[in-house]
Amino acid sequence: MPDEWTFSRAFAEFSTSRLPERVHEALIQKSYAPELVGHISRDSTAIEAREKPVKKAALDKVKAKRGRPKVMCHLMFGILALTANQLVTFVT
Repeated sequence: MPDEWTFSRAFAEFSTSRLPERVHEALIQKSYAPELVGHISRDSTAIEAREKPVKKAALDKVKAKRGRPKVMCHLMFGILALTANQLVTFVT
C-alpha cells in the first residue's frame, strides 16, 4: 500500500491529466459518431394545482311554463264569444 503522500501526488497528476475525461470522450466518439443522440429530461417537481376545477355557483332560473299562457287563452275565448254574439245579433 503506498504512503499517503505518494497517493496524493499520484492522484494530483491523474487529476491534472484529465485522463478519464479523455477516455470517455474517445469512447463516445467511437461508439456514437454516426448517430444522433437525444435526451429526454423530465422534471418531477411537485406543482401545486387543483385536480378538478371549482364549480361555479348556479344562478336560480325560473323555468318558463310550456305552451301558451292562460291569459292568452282567456282573451281568445272572449273574442270568440263576442264574435259569436255579434253573428247571432246580425242574423236575427
